[in-house]
This record gives sequence, structure tokens and C-alpha cells, in this order.
Amino acid sequence: MNQEKKVDPFQYMILKKDVILQAVFEEPTYPKAWNALKKKIPEIKNVIRFNTFKVYARILVKFGQVIDEKETELDKVRQEIDFLKTPPEVMQKADSAPRRFKGWGVQLNRGYYRLFKKIDGRVKWIYIGKKWDNAAAAEKISVLGRVR
Repeated sequence: MNQEKKVDPFQYMILKKDVILQAVFEEPTYPKAWNALKKKIPEIKNVIRFNTFKVYARILVKFGQVIDEKETELDKVRQEIDFLKTPPEVMQKADSAPRRFKGWGVQLNRGYYRLFKKIDGRVKWIYIGKKWDNAAAAEKISVLGRVR
């Protein structure tokens, strides 16, 4: 006797989620999506009937959106974990600018380094550039000192 193993239609649809969702989004109606799927996946008609497909496809669309959102969140968490696993030595090499330089605060803002210090009740800013340079910072501080 040849007994075929029964496959759960929804589990089958989850396994073929990408192809099914692509067909559902490309075709304007479920019958057209079903016909397109029968061409792409011929065995689908043996596993699922059309009426079952219509009901489960709606669920799969919502389910797919939730999965995509969770995968995005998971990617962000993985990036944070990778960042936290980075040894402090590597992090210091990547950001070689000190926090303070000759009494001035150092700030990296929008990709540009600048120095800041409160002088005569006002905050003074000195633009350094995209890359931190101790010599350039010292020179600009001395120029500002001569101007005052």
C-alpha cells in the first residue's frame, strides 16, 4: 500500500512563504494568485484547496508583516550585541579623538570634530574637521588665544 504523508496546509504555506507572498502581492485577486502559484509550485494543488488558500493567504500576509518587523528588530539587537562585544581598544582606535584637549571639550557632531569652551560667559566653538588632528587643534586654539 502506498500511503501518502499528509502535510498541514498552513505549515506548507509557511515553508513556501516567499513564493506565495510574492504571488499574492503581484496578482490583483486571489484566484489569479492561485493560478500563478499552480504554475510556480505544481504540487500546491495536491496540498491545499483554493478556498483554504484564500483564508490562509490573508493570515500569511499579516503573519509575514509581523515576521518582517521582528526580523528588523532582531537585526538591530544583533548589531547592538556586536557593538557591545567590540573590545575597548578597537573602539578607541576607531574614535581616536580625546574627550578633552588642552582645557577644551571635544565633540564629534554630524561627522565633524569641533572644540568648545565657555569663555567670558559664552560658549566658543572651534571647527577642526572630519578627522581629528592634535596639531591642527592646538594651532586653532593658539590663534583664538591671540585674537582675544
